[in-house]
Amino acid sequence: MKKPLETVYKLLEIVEDRKKKDLSLSNLLIGDPNIDPPKSLLKALENSVFDGPNGYSPAKGDPHLIDAIISYDKVKANPSQLIIGNGSKTLVFIALKLLLQPNDKVCLFSPYYPAYQSLLLEFNAQITNLDYTRDYLNEIKKIKPKLVILTSPNNPDGQTFTKIQLQEISDLTKQLNSYFIIDEAYRNFIYDEEVSQDLSDFIYEDHVICLRTFSKALAICGWRIGYCIANTNLIKQMAQTQLSLFNPLNRIMQRALTKYLKNPDIGFNSKSKHIFKSRLNKVCSSFAKRNIKVSSPLGAFYIFLKLNLSDTQDFCIDLATNTGIILWPGYDFGKPSFIRISIAQLEESKIESLIERLTLYLKENKVNII
Repeated sequence: MKKPLETVYKLLEIVEDRKKKDLSLSNLLIGDPNIDPPKSLLKALENSVFDGPNGYSPAKGDPHLIDAIISYDKVKANPSQLIIGNGSKTLVFIALKLLLQPNDKVCLFSPYYPAYQSLLLEFNAQITNLDYTRDYLNEIKKIKPKLVILTSPNNPDGQTFTKIQLQEISDLTKQLNSYFIIDEAYRNFIYDEEVSQDLSDFIYEDHVICLRTFSKALAICGWRIGYCIANTNLIKQMAQTQLSLFNPLNRIMQRALTKYLKNPDIGFNSKSKHIFKSRLNKVCSSFAKRNIKVSSPLGAFYIFLKLNLSDTQDFCIDLATNTGIILWPGYDFGKPSFIRISIAQLEESKIESLIERLTLYLKENKVNII
């Protein structure tokens, strides 16, 4: 059995090798948007370098930033229910460390973000993968897990849960005295406005843990700013653990984001959402021209395709080596027969030629999208 991300590390080595040799490269591996952050945010960062203080941040994060987040994101919580972390992945680690004991049962919706599987294995959890196309509520009832985890919109397939679906899971987990983690990293990239608006009214009760990040929404993945909404007691424990293990987030970054959120670029989110939706639509239409039906996802910026292979890891290595097209194999998402295409760094003008090269390689190697 291969280790998580083992093939991805090999793909990253191919990327670096092709860069050194100046060979053609279409890196569709990562979800790091290639659009510029808002200019006013970068200006705020420049100004924040000269503002004080420059010592350690409070364990929960800068209280001014917490207040700004609550106002900007219209968070239905008070400051004692928020913590800021070095990206939402760090906050996930802290929450799982506090909540789980070895052999605790956890339900994880599949396909899943690879970090969740890796962390749950690290904490020796008993993992049951749930399929959102089946009767997952009945499955949760039978298992009675300590924790249920989902990402919405989902990475890698864009699946977006409605308010009704989230409420059903929330009600059931509350009844079972379980925790419910909702990862909302792509909440700004829900392409159905009715669903997006409806979700704004969802209530995060005390057993619900919500994870959010500014990485995708403001195109600042490298800044590593995420936050968590949870009950006051858990947030207090998370702050203590963060202080002892990691130290809080960079103070300059927090100051810059605080300034921006108080006076944001109102049109930035809708503009960036339009860019990624347009790319997704063009990828799907390019496949359609070649008589391959691919549905545009409900959210995020990935397309998840099933191939007539039992495992796509070797295929992805061969594709990268021979064409310079870098895709993420489905093994790390719990779906070995799939591949993930990220359009986060895919220029719209290059989509047609890319799909032509990809489909030609598929045909030459007798591999089909099914």
